[in-house]
Amino acid sequence: MLAGVGILIPLLPKLAKSLGAGPTMVGLLSSLYGALNLVGGPLMGRVSDVYGRRVALMVALIGAGSGYLGLGFVSSVGMLVACRIPTGVFKQSMTIAKVSWDFAQANPSILQTQPLVSISNYNLYHRLLFI
Repeated sequence: MLAGVGILIPLLPKLAKSLGAGPTMVGLLSSLYGALNLVGGPLMGRVSDVYGRRVALMVALIGAGSGYLGLGFVSSVGMLVACRIPTGVFKQSMTIAKVSWDFAQANPSILQTQPLVSISNYNLYHRLLFI
């Protein structure tokens, strides 16, 4: 899924302009992903803590995949925005996997005492650094 971001970033402005979007809308589309990633990080962290890593990874992969699949069928700027929303919110698979591994190796006692707070905060800080 990381390749999806790397491939889409250079193509998004061309796609948006071909659909009739102006420069401001192209900028908003680009920043929409980062903003939704900021919201999705703690959200998926909570899902991961409550339902488990495996369920959270499946939700993340299916959600982001549906957004990428929808991008193949866009015919308007509104549809482009609608397809960027699930991609931004659910593009958390690498973060969930990395957090699971990092916390298990570094400090397993934190996960047992405060799992919701620790994973959600880690995801939030990771997304702030992305923006």
